[in-house]
Amino acid sequence: MLSQLARLSTEADGRYATAEELQFLKDYFQSLNHRMSAYKKLQASEKEIIRQVEAQMQSLDPSLFRRGSQDVTAKWRVDAVRVLRHSAAALLINDTERLRDRLLLWFQTILGAFQARNSSA
Repeated sequence: MLSQLARLSTEADGRYATAEELQFLKDYFQSLNHRMSAYKKLQASEKEIIRQVEAQMQSLDPSLFRRGSQDVTAKWRVDAVRVLRHSAAALLINDTERLRDRLLLWFQTILGAFQARNSSA
């Protein structure tokens, strides 16, 4: 929504926005209660979600959280929580563009820097 508001601000500069341009606001407010409910459920379930994802990833590749002799599980957990929280925020504000631009591109860069792109699959 923030990206859409910024775009609307630029596109409608000096004029009133059309009904079509404002439709995303109506859609957002109509779905706000559902978004807030989902956000709160993600928040309450964060530890269990992370635990389940970690267990599933470990079952697929037991060496996934090893970098040589180093265990990077704790670092993965911190990053996984960050991804989940950013995703929840994007859900709440209905802004997948913001999620993509700010988080996913950053995460892709980090994976590339650590040569861990295969683990993201």
